[in-house]
Order: sequence, then structure tokens, then C-alpha cells
Amino acid sequence: MLSKKTHTSSLKIVACIQARMGSTRLKNKALLLIGGKTIIEIIYERLKMCRGIDDIILSTADTKENDILSKHAKKIKLKCHRGSENDLISRHLGALRKTGGDAIIKITADCPLVDPRLADKITDFFRGNYGKYDFFTNCLPPTYPDGLDLDITPLCVLERLDKEIDKKSPHRDFFIAYIMSNPSRFKIYNMKNKIDLSSMRWTLDYPEDYDFLKMVFSAMKNKINFGMDDVLKLISEKPEILEINKERIDKVISNNIRSTAYHSAIKNEKKFLILDFDGTIADLSVNWPRVREKITKTAEMAGVYPDFNLPQFLRIKKIKQDIKRKTGNNILAEEVYKKCLKVIEDEEVVAVKKTKLVNGAKNFINWLSAEKRPFAILSNNHSAVIRKVFKKLSLPMPKIILGFNGVENQKPHTEGINKILANMKKGANECLLIGDSTADANIGEKVGIKTYILKRKNKKNKAQDFSADFVKDFSQLKKILKND
Repeated sequence: MLSKKTHTSSLKIVACIQARMGSTRLKNKALLLIGGKTIIEIIYERLKMCRGIDDIILSTADTKENDILSKHAKKIKLKCHRGSENDLISRHLGALRKTGGDAIIKITADCPLVDPRLADKITDFFRGNYGKYDFFTNCLPPTYPDGLDLDITPLCVLERLDKEIDKKSPHRDFFIAYIMSNPSRFKIYNMKNKIDLSSMRWTLDYPEDYDFLKMVFSAMKNKINFGMDDVLKLISEKPEILEINKERIDKVISNNIRSTAYHSAIKNEKKFLILDFDGTIADLSVNWPRVREKITKTAEMAGVYPDFNLPQFLRIKKIKQDIKRKTGNNILAEEVYKKCLKVIEDEEVVAVKKTKLVNGAKNFINWLSAEKRPFAILSNNHSAVIRKVFKKLSLPMPKIILGFNGVENQKPHTEGINKILANMKKGANECLLIGDSTADANIGEKVGIKTYILKRKNKKNKAQDFSADFVKDFSQLKKILKND
């Protein structure tokens, strides 16, 4: 039986024990015995001590080799749901719907030392902050020992991921890492430990880990009701225990994500490219002094004056705000705003005839097409103008063209890049951003996308001004992409 609940929230949290029999490093690890009990049974009994967990279910694959796990679950009276082996989103959604839960707290079969006290701590926070965050974890970055990882994903977020992530993407199997690698698109809460203990390995993946865990449970006299503090006390008294599996400590922590399997899975995946347009692919040569003059005249006719200390699009928005404040006429403010944007569009259309490609750009775009590598354009130019240039210069069309007219907030705001990611069902670490300005570098840094800045001899883009890597030309960029 689950421990007596003391919480009053109507939100139902379901613990999902994620397991399958396909482990190659430690065969049948989910059913290995410690003190006469299987790993699955130990995890189940430890989770039953959590006051903040309302139900527990085993989530396993529907392949024949996992029949034994289903039978074992039935034997120990643990609910079971079976689904796709490599699509954890759909499998966990099935488990959650089967139990009528509002959120899932995921525990892998690698974690027999899962701490009920920590689980209660994070479920308490979840209930008190439901709706404020999309995802709750204690490992972004990891500060607890490897093996005490906890993640809570609400049902609505799992449903969002099911729609957002392509059915063939490896992120279906690593959806937690997908969320973690997109902090600009998901509101994430991280429960941080006071002391960073992430270098300790308490998980089960190798024979040495099994020996370590048997030693710990034996020292605890094979009891179930102990937690992290008890294990830390044991280790302080017998530090030699840590020597058992120290060679297996996972040192692959990239983008704050601790998962060798995940980093290996996405390593060979070709990155989706998002490119800036003007200054990166082409030189549009817009008459910007004339744009400024026309916008100034338009604003002055409405009785306001542009703030030239602001970037162009913020300046135009400020004009609209000033008109609203001064006249109270929202219709006039919107008309003037649209006129200012039309000034930019019209001048860009005029510039199309004079547009020249950046050296090496045509060869690069054609190479992307030949490699069947889709790409998008994210620009502060008008999308119709960008299409005209691509057509005029006989360039393969991008998968998406998102110009200033397609967003409410232009670069360096992240609205545009997040729209592209959502449309393409891509995570930040599945993409590369190529640009030529600080705006490009800034959005790349905010969203967590690896960014390359094209070095231009005729532009004042100095390396020290950017939180991104410089490439000298498209040839160097092509070499990088061949090895990504």
C-alpha cells in the first residue's frame, strides 16, 4: 500500500518506473537481486513510502523480451503499461492516462537508491507551483549523486511534446533532455542540492555499480527506509565503498545534461540550420538614411519624434506607444506603425535589384540543397523581399522564411527563433545558427543554440564582441557541418 497521503491538492502525481530488458552493459539489470528482492521491487517499495506520490506504475516496452517484466510486475502487484520501446513520450502518456494522473514523476530502473524524502520535496514544490513551470527536476545542472535523479512532467507538457517532436526523432526517447536543452521554450524549475554531489555514482549500469549497491544495502541490513543522508554517512565512515565503481563515473555533462546515451544518440544527427539573411547570405544595400528620413517624417506628422538611440524596430514601436499616450487614438497609432513598417518593406523591394550574394553563399546554399539538408531564414528583413532575392538569384528556397513581418518582436528578441523551432519540431541542440551580428549571437546564447558568426571584412564584427564562434568564410563553415 502507498503511504498515507497528507497533501490536500487534487493534482494526481504518478510515479513511473521506466524499465526494459535491453541493457547491454549489465544484462537483465532490472531483475537483478539485492537482499532477495529485484531492483524493480526495491524501487517500488521505496516509492510507496512517498506521501506525495498517488500511484505507481511500471512503464516498459511491448516487445517479447519484456514479457518477463510485465509478469514480474503482476507478481509484486505493481501496475504495468506497455508501449513503444524507443518512444517514451507515447509510452509514458499511455501510463499516465491509464492511471488518470495529472503529472508523471519518472524513475528509471537504474535508481534503486531513489530517495522518498527528495521525491516528497519536489512533489510538494510541484503542487505549490503548478502552472508556473513546465518541468520540475533536480538535475539541471545535476547536484545530487547520479542515481537520485527526479523529474516531474505535467500531462499537458507531455501532450505538447507528443505534437511537437517528430515521430522519427531520437528525442522521443530522450524527451527529458529535449526539455532541458530548450530552456527558452520551457519554464524549468531545478531543485538544487546545497552541496554539489554530482560526481558521486549511485546508479546501476555496470557490474561495478551492482557491487557498490549490494554493499550499500548490505550495510543498511537490506532495509528499505533509508535515504541520501544515510548513504552519505555510510560513505564518510567507509570511503572505500566509493572505490568500487569510481572508474564508471559519467563525466559526460554537456549543456548541463548528464547522459552518455543521450549525447551519443544525437551525435550523428545532422543539425538543422537557421541563417540570417542580410549581411550573412546577401548584401541588400538598402538606403537606410532614406528609411530613417521617411519614418521620421511619418512620425512627425502624427506629432511625435523618433528616439534614435533605440534599434530600428524598437524605435518604431516607441513611435506607436508615444502616439497612443499623447493622443489616446489607438487606430492612428496602429496606422502610423504600419506605415513605418511599409517604408522599410518598400525600400527593401527597391534594393532587390542591386542585391549581391556574399562570397561563397550561392555555393553553400546549393550544397545544403544537394545534401538534402533543410534550413530556415530568420531575418529582420521582410519575408517577401527575401523570397524575391532567392528567386532572382536562382537559390534553392529555404524550408521556412521568417522576416520582420512574421513576428511581433524582431531580433534580438527570441520570438522568431522559437517559432522556427516549434514549426520544425526541433530542439535547440538539434540546430545551428549562422549570422553576422550581435543580435544573432544574442538570440543564439539565449535559446542555447550553437552559433557561428560569419566574419566580414567590410563589417565591424570583432570576435571579442560576440558570445559565439567566428568562421572566416562559407568554406570553413561547410567543413564544420560535414563533421557535426
